[in-house]
Amino acid sequence: MGLAYNLDVEYWETMSKYISPAFSQQGNDTKNAQGDRRPNSGCFDPPDWGFLWNDQPADPTEIGCQQIFPTGEYIIRDCVFINGFFVFCGSYKAFFKDLYGAGNDGYAWDGFLMPMRGYSNNTAAGTLFEWVKNTGEFVGVSNDREIAGFGILPMRFPLNIQPSAIGDAAATAADSSVGLQAIDIYKSRGTPFVGLGDFFGQAISIMSCGFQLVGDPVAQGMKFSDIDYVGFLTFGALLFFGSGQGEEPSPQNPAGRDITGPLFLGVSQPGQTQYGDYTEAEKANIQYGDAGMLNSRGSAMVQVGWKITTNNSFPNFNNTDRQNLRDLDVWLALDYAQQQNVGGFPYLYRNWLEGYTPSGLPVPNPLNLPADDPALAGVTSAAATADNFPRRFMDITTYASVGFGVGEKESIFCISGDMSVGLDVLGNAVQTVPMVIGGAFPYDILEALMALGQDPATPPINFSFQYAGPYMICHVAGVSALSQVITIPGSAVGQNVWSPLPTANPTSIFANSYAAFSIVPYEAMGTPNAGVDASGALIYTAVNGMLDADGNTNGAIFVSGSFEDGPLGVECPFNNIALVGTVSEANTVMPTKWIGKAAQSRTFSPIEEEGAKGILSAIDSGRNDSFEYLTIRNSNTPDSELVGYKSNYQRYGLDGDENSQRIQSSTIKGAGSPTGQGFGFLGYKTGVGPILLMLDSGGGIYTNAFTIPTTANPTYSNIGALLNKGNDLNANTLPVTVPANVTRMALNCGWDNDRDQWLFCEQDPTLGTSIISVNAAFGATTNDNGFLDQTDNFVGPSPGFRTADCHSSLFVPFLMTNNLDGIVVMGGDDATSSGTGTQFGNTDLTVFGLHGINDGAGVATTTDPVGGCDAITYTIQNQQASFYKISGSTGRTASVWVDYVLFDGADALIATKLRERGMKVTIEAVEWFKRKIINSGDLNISAEEIEIWMREQQNEFSQMMQDAERQGRVRIKKKQVSAYGIDMSEVITPDFEDKEMQEFMKDYLPTSRPPTPEELRLEKQRKGGYSPEQNSYFDEVFED
Repeated sequence: MGLAYNLDVEYWETMSKYISPAFSQQGNDTKNAQGDRRPNSGCFDPPDWGFLWNDQPADPTEIGCQQIFPTGEYIIRDCVFINGFFVFCGSYKAFFKDLYGAGNDGYAWDGFLMPMRGYSNNTAAGTLFEWVKNTGEFVGVSNDREIAGFGILPMRFPLNIQPSAIGDAAATAADSSVGLQAIDIYKSRGTPFVGLGDFFGQAISIMSCGFQLVGDPVAQGMKFSDIDYVGFLTFGALLFFGSGQGEEPSPQNPAGRDITGPLFLGVSQPGQTQYGDYTEAEKANIQYGDAGMLNSRGSAMVQVGWKITTNNSFPNFNNTDRQNLRDLDVWLALDYAQQQNVGGFPYLYRNWLEGYTPSGLPVPNPLNLPADDPALAGVTSAAATADNFPRRFMDITTYASVGFGVGEKESIFCISGDMSVGLDVLGNAVQTVPMVIGGAFPYDILEALMALGQDPATPPINFSFQYAGPYMICHVAGVSALSQVITIPGSAVGQNVWSPLPTANPTSIFANSYAAFSIVPYEAMGTPNAGVDASGALIYTAVNGMLDADGNTNGAIFVSGSFEDGPLGVECPFNNIALVGTVSEANTVMPTKWIGKAAQSRTFSPIEEEGAKGILSAIDSGRNDSFEYLTIRNSNTPDSELVGYKSNYQRYGLDGDENSQRIQSSTIKGAGSPTGQGFGFLGYKTGVGPILLMLDSGGGIYTNAFTIPTTANPTYSNIGALLNKGNDLNANTLPVTVPANVTRMALNCGWDNDRDQWLFCEQDPTLGTSIISVNAAFGATTNDNGFLDQTDNFVGPSPGFRTADCHSSLFVPFLMTNNLDGIVVMGGDDATSSGTGTQFGNTDLTVFGLHGINDGAGVATTTDPVGGCDAITYTIQNQQASFYKISGSTGRTASVWVDYVLFDGADALIATKLRERGMKVTIEAVEWFKRKIINSGDLNISAEEIEIWMREQQNEFSQMMQDAERQGRVRIKKKQVSAYGIDMSEVITPDFEDKEMQEFMKDYLPTSRPPTPEELRLEKQRKGGYSPEQNSYFDEVFED
């Protein structure tokens, strides 16, 4: 399949304009004089979630006053697609009442989750927002909770932990780096199999991580006063199928509600009928579709934060439903190699299953029930006790499982970021270094938590699991001073499990750097064999801010193996394979900074799509209304295409049918096993331009042993592919310049597995945003150079928000459609989209952020002092980001023409006779035959005449093919692209000749001929016993 030319792009005006007021309207979420309220939280409305933006009154049966007043400013950090929904994470700014204590308010940034239904959002019943038709005035978020397709869930970071002293309020208000940074799918063991209809398969299940400010780390038990940030993790079923009326979720509930109606253009006035001033033509513009009936509850989510069981600020209205809170300081364990100075034993996964924490203590529980088990002797692995404090969680990658049989662990995640490591034992200073966390929290435990309901008045059935946090092991690129003090005779000092290249500067190479991204090649990682496969499939980690051999800070790549469960294991070395200024860069190009990552996946099979869309369930149900009951139509598409709403999201490293996947899922994943799927990292290099490093996700081979530390430079190769395509990306981005543009940056990309092509997002400080289509092979073929600039198709916004004005962008594909569907979002590198924002600079050690762009000046507003609540004055700053819907795979028009000749009357009779004789029907042939009839008066033709005719026909066909080839009409056709990898023969000769014309002609050229009068005579002689040899020229013609 070729690149999609002239993408069909639609500017999504309402989403572009109304996200900002959707945030700021939460500031209107206060009660009136009668205590009534109109919530604006969409799918996170009370009572199950409490009152997210309010304080906690002394009486839990009362509704508190508004405490968080969003200003309308926001930053989108990441987005994931699952089951028809786009789920965004990022940061928003707000005015917080009593931020610095009673009566001391202030501004700060917080994290958010924002689900958005990507289908059936264009009718009155399905719309995400309401606005006034004639003026465009924003009315509010849709509040039909059963089918609400939009909502904002705040994390309340500044209220959980005070971000700073009041004297640093200005710096706190300006620090927009905090918030949720990355998001991925929360997966189960059944993840590899597409279309599962269980609770997990239908839920909007996510994992998201980030970090928050810490104003007084010593008061928080962190020992060191110079700690600035602390990490945070949240995961669970953000939304799940149910009626929204409190019933337990069930696959038997209806899939969706019919939202068919006229195209929504706005309401007449706030609170009035939707179609009051619609014309008859507008009322007749009916859109047919459904919206999934989704519910949300606090107990379906888990929050893992620093001392969050005591720091939690979420209001608990009437004790209706409680979130699952887990203390990060309690549940984060340290790699055993880094804390072996204390002796004892590592913290194993089975210890976690038995109900123990990394400190060897039984699971803590807020009910203070007696523990049946004593402390686990010899296990003292908590990271905090070794002066390792998780600082920033920058990226999260999830996969289904690792290991086999009884040793299998499921719902695995891998967090990349940095750690604050104590430089002395007294608490004077810390150093920040990269780290990776391997973790697991089986999905069935989450389902059990939901079933228990978290009622504080009812003793739990199994408090070990009810109050257990995730199993987490962190692997740190540094060793604290405390871990270098031997406390048990005979033990060894802690060791750094991250090994730089011996040729690089060894003294402070990791200081102030951080792990930006990790990529995992398979959903089911398995366990490798010993010997040649000892390392197992490689996991890649991109690091920013590394000090290289020439004294500069740049990007680097480290690898870890999957042996002994990889990052989930108690020991996991990370070895450097590429760093600027080292021998390893001969095969790669390291950037000044990594900004994004790439992950490709295969196309879903028809039966997988039928399962995900509910078609198979409908067929099996036997109900008369099964298709209406178990499928969801997308009103956004002209043909109301069915939506994949069950386990519809990207998978890693799986190909073939379900049977093949099951075999692959239980197969040992050794090193150097190409998946045919391209993974990689994106960024830029100062003075060079965009950097794009692509590799076969499973084809990497690391020949050195994973030892601690590494003593020799590694030998790394990839038998699938290892491509540097930054220069090609740059050379095909318009305008093309000579010399090449050296200020352009590659930000991120998405792979559309329905159309089999990439869409890359770039930015230039002067030229703004560029969007580029790229084929799977990243290379040229006869009729396609592999790259196509699509930027000119993105039109529609007003000045200030167009592609040239935006310096940050994001593409997320919509899977299981017949087109290259998805959304592209464009915003600023800062709030003014100056092009000089610091977030992409190497001195700003963050990764990616898409800022809303200021739309006018800020406006001061004051709330009404009603219902016993104070009047609050703060500033609202409206912003816009440009959202685009890619609604079609191509803007080309497929045209066809037919050349034909109509033979009628006597000519038709002659043409029929020619066809019966196996001769080609042409005007010349018909006229020739007519002349023969006139001359001879007989329809029969002699053998000699046919012989001459056949020779002419053969010569005519040969000449036609020669002419067609000279004119380029014998097309060279590309092979069907289904994956990334190509072998060497295909690199050398990537095309094959399309013999479509010859094959077509075979159907119309005669393969046999009718017998001539001579042959009929000879046949009669054979029947009489006489059989002469016959070898005429006709036989040679037909054989040819």
